[in-house]
Amino acid sequence: SSQSDMYNDVARPVVEDVLQGYNGTVITYGQTGTGKTYSVFGPDLVWEPQQGTTTAEHNHSITVEKVFSQRAGIIPQAIQHILSQKQPNTGKDLRVTVSCLQIYMETIKDLLDSSR
Repeated sequence: SSQSDMYNDVARPVVEDVLQGYNGTVITYGQTGTGKTYSVFGPDLVWEPQQGTTTAEHNHSITVEKVFSQRAGIIPQAIQHILSQKQPNTGKDLRVTVSCLQIYMETIKDLLDSSR
């Protein structure tokens, strides 16, 4: 199954609900090495701290060419989907917040923290 197929089957319905004002969560679960990170991020995604922020703020941006990659995972596809729904020239800003946590052996790790 392609990354696009998986997004359409698993995450698109959640994002559509988010666009209607509901909270949404996509959880990946499975044994080590089964492809959870690949499914969520894709093979080419590069997370970079935004200029002017500290690592403590955990703000990140995605390089544009990675978002539109055919191999992009759930997170970049969801962000692109949300941003594509923004109406131009409304004078309103749109903010997308993503949290990506790993819970392993009763320890929580922020996977978007570039200081680790």
